[in-house]
Amino acid sequence: MNRYQSQDEGFAPTDKRERMRARSLAAMITVRSLTTLLISGFFALAALALPNSAHAQPCFPEGSLIKEYSSAPVWVIHRCVKFWVPNQYELDVLGGWGRVRWVPDGTLASVPHIPADNTMWVERTFPQNVQVVIAGASYGALYDSQMFAQLGGWANVIEIPLGSMWATPPGSGLTPVSWYPLSGTMIRERSRAPVWVVYDEIGYWVSDQVELDWLLGWANVHLIPDQIVAPFRRCPADGTLLNERTQAPVWVVYGCTRYWVSDPTELSVLGGWSQVKQVPNRSVTQNPPNYWPPVNSWPPEGARLTERTTRDIYMIVAGAKFYIPPSEYPYFVTPDIRVQTVPYRALTSAPTGFNPIPNAPANGTAFRWRSGTTSYIFDGGWAYPISNPNDCPEQVNVVPDGSSIFLVAPGGQTRQMSCAPPIG
Repeated sequence: MNRYQSQDEGFAPTDKRERMRARSLAAMITVRSLTTLLISGFFALAALALPNSAHAQPCFPEGSLIKEYSSAPVWVIHRCVKFWVPNQYELDVLGGWGRVRWVPDGTLASVPHIPADNTMWVERTFPQNVQVVIAGASYGALYDSQMFAQLGGWANVIEIPLGSMWATPPGSGLTPVSWYPLSGTMIRERSRAPVWVVYDEIGYWVSDQVELDWLLGWANVHLIPDQIVAPFRRCPADGTLLNERTQAPVWVVYGCTRYWVSDPTELSVLGGWSQVKQVPNRSVTQNPPNYWPPVNSWPPEGARLTERTTRDIYMIVAGAKFYIPPSEYPYFVTPDIRVQTVPYRALTSAPTGFNPIPNAPANGTAFRWRSGTTSYIFDGGWAYPISNPNDCPEQVNVVPDGSSIFLVAPGGQTRQMSCAPPIG
C-alpha cells in the first residue's frame, strides 16, 4: 500500500507513525523557535537597518530536500536554486521523506527556481538531453561540443528530477524555464553570424548594425550553443499584425503567409495600430541567410482565398491565383475546404516595391481545366498541348473551368512534359 497521498498537487505522509513524527518535529521546532525569537530579536531588528544588498538569499546545502509546512511541493536544492520534485518516485530516488527538511511557510519564496545563465542541467534518465540556461530559456548543450567544453563540460552538469526541467507545481504561480527564448531576447549561435530577436517565440532576423543598434546593441545579444534546429518557431499566430521598423506596409499573417493591409479601414477591422508588432527591417520581407523567414511571401499551394468585402474566391496553383466561378464551387469550395478571408486588395494589388500574386503560373506548369481532356504546359504566356500527358499525370494541375483564359499556341505546336518540377 502506498503510504503517501496527493495533497494539493503534491504528496504527504499517510502512515500514522509518519504523521506523529511530523507533528512531534513541528512541536519541537515551535518551542525552539520561541526561544530563538527572544534571543535573536535584537539581531533581527538590527538587520532591518541594513541595505537590501546585505540581505542574502537563503542557500540550503547542496542536494537538500525542502518543504514548507503548509505547502505541498517538495524541492531539491542545487547551487542555491530550487527544483521541483514532481512525484513520489522522484522523491524516493532522492532518499524519500526521511531526508525532507520542513521549514516555515515563506522560507522558499526568495529561493530562485530558474538557474543562473550558463548553468547546465539534465533530467534524470535522459543523459543526452543536457540543457544550458541562458536568459531564462533552455538550449541543447551537447549539439555544440566546443561551447559545452567552455561551459565546464560534464563536471558542470546538474542532474535534476525527471519532469522538473520545464514544469513548476500547479497553482504555484511560478513560470518555468522556457523552451523558446523569452520575448525581446536577442540571440546568436556561437559559430553562426545571424542575430535574431524573438517575440512571442518567433525569431526575426536582425539584418545589420543599424537594426542591432535599434535593439540596444551587442551588449543585449546572448550567445547560445549551435543548435541542430532553429531555437525558435516560425509562423506567427493567425491575425498577427507586423510592421518593419521604418517601412510603410503593415502585414497580417494567415496560415504562415503575410498579406498586405492596404489602408486604415482594413487595419481598423483587424484591431488598429495598437495591435501592430514592430519588428526589424527586412525581417518579414526578406529571407535570412540559411534560414526560413518567419512568414511566407506567397500563399501555399491549393489555398482558397477571398478578399474582405468581395465574394470572389481564388485558388492558388503553381504560385498563381485562379478565379473559381460559382458554378465550380461544388468541385473546389466544398465544406471541408477552408476559405481564408484576407484584407481587401491583398490578392489583387501590392505595396510599392512588391509584386501582387500573379494571375499566370510559372513557365513549365502543366494544367488542364476541370472538365477538359487536353492537358497543357504554360510557357511564355501561351498554353501548349502536352504530347505525353500520361507520362506523369500527377504533375498536371486541375484548375476550375473558366478560371483563366490562356491562348492556345497557334500552328498546332505541342510541348513534351519533362516530368520535372516547373522551371519558372
